[in-house]
Amino acid sequence: MDARSDRNAIPLAVDLDGTLIATDLLWEGLFILLKMNPLYIFLVPFWIAGGPARLKQAIAQRIDIDPASLPYREVLLCRLRTEHAEGRKIVLATGTPRKFADAIAAHLGIFDQVLATDGLANLTSGRKRASLIAAYGDGGFDYAGNSRHDLQVFDAARN
Repeated sequence: MDARSDRNAIPLAVDLDGTLIATDLLWEGLFILLKMNPLYIFLVPFWIAGGPARLKQAIAQRIDIDPASLPYREVLLCRLRTEHAEGRKIVLATGTPRKFADAIAAHLGIFDQVLATDGLANLTSGRKRASLIAAYGDGGFDYAGNSRHDLQVFDAARN
């Protein structure tokens, strides 16, 4: 087995906020929501009290995003397209709400699977790690991320 086919046998999981895109959809979404209707500011504290996933889901229920308008990190996106074209499984693993993650995955057309925040389970840190290990095993995936929340995931990744 050559190095390329060995690499292609291991899925590459990619974080969204700050990694694939140069922004955070939580803040972008909140800005869009408040621009749409500033009175939502009075509901935000209640959503925050319900936890990060509750806040994200409340925003996602009220707005749509345009995946084509996002500031993608072109160098990473180019690499992901190349890896996908060479047969590597690419996974979008994000704390972003599923509604947004699925829209981005459909727009880009390179993701074989999407792991995202569903309901009240915020898919960050330990939850993201557990989801990736359940799907691919400990050390059975490579990971691209950018924040302290990704440290637990890096510990479980092969690279």
